[in-house]
Amino acid sequence: MNNLNGFYSQYTGTSVEWKTDTDFLLHQVNNILEFKFPRMDTLTQVGLFLDYEDAKIKKYTHDLLTHYVYKRIFNLSNKYYEENKDKYLKDDITFKENFQNYVAKQFDLKNYVNFKTFSNELLNAILSNTKPITKRVVNGRPNPSETKAMRYYAEEEGRTNCYLCGVETKNKNEKNNIDMKTWNDENQSQLIQKLMDKNKQLLEEHNKKIINHVIFTRDKIKKILLSLNWLDINHQMTWKDYYFQYKVLTKKVQYDFSNLNTKVTNSLFSKISLNECNKEFKEAYSFYNNNIMKIEHCFAVDWGGGKNEKNLFISCHKCNQDKSNITFFTEYSINKFFINEFEPNKAKKAFQGTLGQEALISLKVEQEFHCSNCDKELSDTIDFYLARINEEDGYHYLNTQITCKDCIITRNQHRILDIDEFLKEYIKL
Repeated sequence: MNNLNGFYSQYTGTSVEWKTDTDFLLHQVNNILEFKFPRMDTLTQVGLFLDYEDAKIKKYTHDLLTHYVYKRIFNLSNKYYEENKDKYLKDDITFKENFQNYVAKQFDLKNYVNFKTFSNELLNAILSNTKPITKRVVNGRPNPSETKAMRYYAEEEGRTNCYLCGVETKNKNEKNNIDMKTWNDENQSQLIQKLMDKNKQLLEEHNKKIINHVIFTRDKIKKILLSLNWLDINHQMTWKDYYFQYKVLTKKVQYDFSNLNTKVTNSLFSKISLNECNKEFKEAYSFYNNNIMKIEHCFAVDWGGGKNEKNLFISCHKCNQDKSNITFFTEYSINKFFINEFEPNKAKKAFQGTLGQEALISLKVEQEFHCSNCDKELSDTIDFYLARINEEDGYHYLNTQITCKDCIITRNQHRILDIDEFLKEYIKL
């Protein structure tokens, strides 16, 4: 997989990896639930009321509860840290003792056998989520120089494919300052024309007001000049001179977007940043930066993921944005993951929107970014498909897996006549 194993053994900078053992934390949360609620397993009997095999629904419900409780503990403990972080900076030893007391009291864990170790690991995970306040707080987010070094390292090691979608990424700088004219020309969009049409009426009304003001001023000055026989000795200005200036001024104020010449248009719109146009900026940013190489935290920093090599992966911009802070494969309830649909084309519509994309990422998280049947990774440049585990059942979360093309063909070799036609039964990612 395209993670950064081996980076810190070669990195010569001052920053070091920040390890957070989130696997240990999740395991302890599970133990805490059993410690506090010895009959918790009765909750998983909900599986008896669902038309699915009992073992799988039990596992899903168990994981859902564990992840929910972890988030609850993390959020409340993080809130305590935020309210008392100044005390941590002054005296971190005393703070750790107070933090342990808070966790023990808040979650009633005084008699829990692994409480102190759990408390220390929890604080470590919270610190990985903080912005650096002083040099004493080294967190789980790589600094700019470290990120740059990571990207060069990935490029040299040939680990440039996105770990979620397999697209080839490039080690290049982000393009943030995108002016309206460049985007309009390169994308052949109608953005500038839309702005012209939108503002044309306003500009015409504005011009009329200015012209009326100029005419009023002209008439007023004209009377003065006439009374002086069109000649003012002090100002050395004739009515002809004034009238010429009025014509120039009138011509300037009568400009509107619809009759601007190319030179004026280029000058005007090359100075306008696209950042103010939120929708267009996002579209343009994706256009220029979608294949840029990002350093992605597999276990999100928001939930305690550190910057250790096991947790850092190469990602494209789109997957980086889509994944956001999704960490657990139980992020969404069973009935929202996928509709229970048999037709691939209809099921595909279920994950074309935002919710479906996030559900798909959660499925990739559950499979640890591998094919469900073999060791091929999602970063490999091969075709992957959504397949049903039990073909007598429809597409829904507990019956859906990601499988590579080779495994599908091998598993169904006995009934394939036309490969392309047969693969239409599956949903290509």
